[in-house]
Amino acid sequence: FMIDRPRGHPQWILVTWTTAITAWTEAISTMYPPGSSVLWAPWTPIRYRGVHAPWANHWCHLEGKGIAALVQRCGIKPGHFISPRDQSTLSEPLRRMAAECGRAESGWQELCSGLAVQLIIQFGRQAAAPKPIIPSRHRVRLGDLRAAIHHEPGRPWSVTGLARSAGLSPQRLSALWRACWDISPRDDVLAARCARAVWLLD
Repeated sequence: FMIDRPRGHPQWILVTWTTAITAWTEAISTMYPPGSSVLWAPWTPIRYRGVHAPWANHWCHLEGKGIAALVQRCGIKPGHFISPRDQSTLSEPLRRMAAECGRAESGWQELCSGLAVQLIIQFGRQAAAPKPIIPSRHRVRLGDLRAAIHHEPGRPWSVTGLARSAGLSPQRLSALWRACWDISPRDDVLAARCARAVWLLD
């Protein structure tokens, strides 16, 4: 299954994925790991699909006269993918927005507007957060291993086995893994298994 909107959407769209995806910018495709996020401007072409399995994400549509100015003030590049160091800064406001929309109690629209502003500001902060310098050879190899985990979460993954595959010590692998995705390899495996279980239940 693929999302393919060559003319985009009339609203701003913020998406954060819990699974690996491949997204296209013009004719170039790039694989992004779980936890990747993007803010698309209105009428921007949107095209993505799951890497090895159906994708799962959290998203919201945003509209209003002040959004473009806020995005600019926060230094956000629309359509530019980021890997937030702290996933909860985006997932928590999205969860609260969904709950408010579902309840539709008095003042829910105003509360969701405030949460939308918080989302954009946090997206900008995460995009601007300094990232540790990791040698490209390690980043590519770890990215391949992470994609394999999310493709086959049921395999008996271990930190020792992953380290052996990457040609690193278990301690070095764990440190680089956390630097790349702000999660330990063990917790990443558990998250991949939970995401697959949720998808199967749906």
